[in-house]
Amino acid sequence: MLKPSSKLINIKMLVGDLEFKRNNDATSIALMSYSDVNNTELMPELSKLLKTIFNLQECGFFWSDAAGNFLDAWCTAPQFLKFDTLVSCAQFQASHNRAWPTFTENVLVGPICGYLLPFQNERFYASEHYASVYEPMGVKHLLDLVIHDGTRPHGSFLMMRNAKQGSFTPDERNFLSKLIPTINAAFLKKDTNLPTLQSDYYHTGFAVISAQGELRMMDAKAAGITWALAFDKPGAFANPATPKLTAHLSQIFAPYLKSAIKGETPSWVVKNRWGQFNMQFELMYESTDFVLKLSKNTPMHTLLIAKLHQYKLPPMRQMVAWLLLLNNSRQQIADALGITLETAISHIKTLYRETDTQSSHGLLLKLMG
Repeated sequence: MLKPSSKLINIKMLVGDLEFKRNNDATSIALMSYSDVNNTELMPELSKLLKTIFNLQECGFFWSDAAGNFLDAWCTAPQFLKFDTLVSCAQFQASHNRAWPTFTENVLVGPICGYLLPFQNERFYASEHYASVYEPMGVKHLLDLVIHDGTRPHGSFLMMRNAKQGSFTPDERNFLSKLIPTINAAFLKKDTNLPTLQSDYYHTGFAVISAQGELRMMDAKAAGITWALAFDKPGAFANPATPKLTAHLSQIFAPYLKSAIKGETPSWVVKNRWGQFNMQFELMYESTDFVLKLSKNTPMHTLLIAKLHQYKLPPMRQMVAWLLLLNNSRQQIADALGITLETAISHIKTLYRETDTQSSHGLLLKLMG
């Protein structure tokens, strides 16, 4: 029997203090923050969820140590994370009478949303830093969300929007500020009351390679996966001698190319701090070129939360659905949420009606379809 989960009770308290229109978003972010996934795998998934919820162009997370020193980073735009970006940022910080605070200054301010906003002035938009880093990505508006537990910082989200998406409103900043204590849960110890599962769902990209080993093209997903495969050590992208992503990808597939040329379809698995990756060669139809499929496994906990978010379920029903999909019994769901068995059953019946399903297996198939 599951005991009442303090984490799930905390989520109920969080959404109870928010406006109704934000309850679904808050529940999804909280469930993901509390999920039993290590933070190096979790923060990319949480960045993707924030990108969806807040209509962002790009989103990334930047880890810090207890003293506020920069440790590591991940971004939905892999081209953003490179040595040239860090140099450009440092040069801008050193110019114009400190027109932009350092990363350390930012995260040591404490739990805050929008500390960098006052620095986004005409000087910033006219700078070489903006022209070389943000303008090529179409980014106009930046918002920082510092994750700080009151004692030490854990890092900061950088949320980016283009001109059409518009600036961040006071309501959005207020909502994000209220989420900081919950997002801190991503850095707490795992809850052993909740099961940890791996999904068979993969985020897949493609690259085309000639029989001579020439990389002809790779799509954006393949570029992102290549980045995660290449930079398996914290902060490795900050090395000035780091080669381009195309060179990294060539190093990844080179040992398997000969087998592909022989007519085989070699596949291999790589595991690192970002998660599990599958690679496989396939011969292109009526061509001597090959397709390399690069796939990243998505943890079951975060995948289910992202899928459920699309249904805009009320908070309690969303938590019931999540526990149900993780193979908990009706009694276990009631115990974990601190509700009666009858209430849990009522939520499950309503959930099936709202999703046009009749069982947890049917709901799972619908979400993955």
